Amino acid sequence: MKYIESVIAEGKNPVILDAGDALFESNIIMKQNLAASKFKAKSLIDGYEVIGYEAVNVGGFDLSAGYEFLKTISDSTSIPFVSANLFDKKSGKRVFEPYIIIERPPFKVGIIGVTNLLPEKVTELAMENYLQVGKSFIGKLKRKADIIVMLVNAEKKERSKIKKEFADADYIFLSREIQKTRQSQAQGAAPLIYSPGKQGKYLAVIDLTIVNLDSPLVDVSYFKKKIKNAETRIANYKKKEPEKSFEKIYANQPNILRNIDVLRQQKQAAYNQLNRAINQSEFKLVSMDKKIGDDLDMLAFIDHVFKKENEIKGIPNLPPGEKLKSPIKPFKLN
Repeated sequence: MKYIESVIAEGKNPVILDAGDALFESNIIMKQNLAASKFKAKSLIDGYEVIGYEAVNVGGFDLSAGYEFLKTISDSTSIPFVSANLFDKKSGKRVFEPYIIIERPPFKVGIIGVTNLLPEKVTELAMENYLQVGKSFIGKLKRKADIIVMLVNAEKKERSKIKKEFADADYIFLSREIQKTRQSQAQGAAPLIYSPGKQGKYLAVIDLTIVNLDSPLVDVSYFKKKIKNAETRIANYKKKEPEKSFEKIYANQPNILRNIDVLRQQKQAAYNQLNRAINQSEFKLVSMDKKIGDDLDMLAFIDHVFKKENEIKGIPNLPPGEKLKSPIKPFKLN
């Protein structure tokens, strides 16, 4: 919450999304923990409302407590749950909206949700091919939206197929993929594809500067990282004797002089790419750690949720610093 507030304070109007698997940590919920897990899932969406989420894609883990529970959650919130390829088996109708369009004047942003991870125990629903359905909706939204974002709940092995089939999208955000996208990863041509990892430890943040919609979106994060790394390495070579030129410092070390020259060329090449990018898209991972600081109201809300969850589970809430003692005595060897 604190980070979102800082973004808004900068005069930005963020579009906040969840790519799926938000409500539960796995497909399996122990029977004795079901009530507590449901309470925490509902509370999470209550928190999302306060933060200002625009859409949540339905992922496989979100159905861990069953379709009826998820439908209850989605019906109770103002946040749209989206899924283009999940259908009711009996009626043949979609159970969630396939997409939404968010307006950020002068632009319209189309958000499409798909999953490839429907749990077997959810027998009420059928899942159509997420690649075919997603591709079809991208084509439809091209006439309605300026920017198209795909929220995809799928495993890492699907990544290459996803990028190929959703080539006409502008952005793809993946849930269920454990590996985080790094700022130093070169993206190449659109669509730009990202994963913030698992458990909500990071936010995938995109800062977008659009000058001409007919020009491609270019991920400038890689070029900026390349420039920074080159500058750091060049500066390190200078630390030895900062008042002297490189030629004097390394007069007898031609290999180092060649390395410095290569770094200068890499830096200039990155600057050239950066200057050619008309529409710039900058990606960063923001760690949800103590450096951001706490929103006191949200902190109090989370504390309440954890205490209530423990009560439902029958676990006593201990004073800060105290630990629950195990009733099992340690076994000692003579």
